[in-house]
Amino acid sequence: MFPVDLMYGFYTKDRPNDKLDVVVVEATDIMEDGSIVPGASVGATPELIQMANKIIIEVNTSLPSFEGLHDITMTELPPKRKPYLIMGVEDRI
Repeated sequence: MFPVDLMYGFYTKDRPNDKLDVVVVEATDIMEDGSIVPGASVGATPELIQMANKIIIEVNTSLPSFEGLHDITMTELPPKRKPYLIMGVEDRI
């Protein structure tokens, strides 16, 4: 599975709507504003959350908090996609 396939509708093409019923994602913490701190393997979490009707969050308390570690951004689908302007290791999204 590639996360972009979710966004293109590959896994929901024969469904009456373009959403997944339920997804399960891992987090190391849930913040006061309702946002989550993903675990070590983010993988397709952003795409899964965007495509889900219902989300189950598994809080893994055996891992330390990864707050501030991940740079996550969602891109537009083609033809509106723009390049990331990352040129060095110190650059951020």
